[in-house]
Amino acid sequence: MVKSALNMWCFPASWSFEEACRAAAEHGVRAIEVNLSDDGPFTLSGDSRSWQQARSFANDLGIVLPSVSTDLLWKYPLTDSSPVVQRQAKDVVLRMVEMAAGIGADTVLVVPGLVTEAVGYEEAYQRAQEAMVELAEAAAAAGVTIAIENVWNRFLLSPLEFRRWIDEVNHPHVQAYLDIGNVLPNGYPDQWVRILGHRVRRVHVKDFRTDVGNIRGFTTLFAGDVPWREVLSALKEIGYDEYLTAEIPSGSTYASYNVAETCRGLRALCEMYEKN
Repeated sequence: MVKSALNMWCFPASWSFEEACRAAAEHGVRAIEVNLSDDGPFTLSGDSRSWQQARSFANDLGIVLPSVSTDLLWKYPLTDSSPVVQRQAKDVVLRMVEMAAGIGADTVLVVPGLVTEAVGYEEAYQRAQEAMVELAEAAAAAGVTIAIENVWNRFLLSPLEFRRWIDEVNHPHVQAYLDIGNVLPNGYPDQWVRILGHRVRRVHVKDFRTDVGNIRGFTTLFAGDVPWREVLSALKEIGYDEYLTAEIPSGSTYASYNVAETCRGLRALCEMYEKN
């Protein structure tokens, strides 16, 4: 049975962690993916006491915190040409792992790096793998899995390559965080699910309009072109029984309504999965 979750980015930036938890509970979603960032409720300066307080508050509402994401690895790419930046990036991941253990999460979402004019594809491939080999043992020691997300970073552009990259790292605590909506511009998400198979640790859900074709094409669940029945059938085939985590910004206008709509869409996806 799959479970529903909301990434903290589903809530307005002006909402506190406590407000987000109350809203999730009100709409029947019992899990929140928290974000390590430069601002907001969870930052690099956080400590075990603040993490435990957040965990206790959420748990009192019946909410678990199963995973941690971050936007800091765009600022500090693991594949950067500078060893100093690479070290900063690794420290971010280690901090995520520490935070995950503190809040009771078992997964951290990691952007593996960026291909740029200055960083070639082969360089990114090798640097990202070397970083994962270095970081995997710390994650394993904390009981946390590093889940690599497919993002628009000009890297790991096909499911075959993504699968090979993970297999070459060859560590049980390095798996995939599959973002369904991110696949749409150049692929079919159900095919990605089947090719990645047991390597899929977690799944992000959002929709995408292919007629728009750029970042403005991301939209709410069932308002785009994701073939949800095919995706859910593929997830069931590989035995996926973890979270479907929405990553859909609410915006600042009608935010409460938009959060409610996202929760309604998540419930529908979970129901479709069970009926598939």
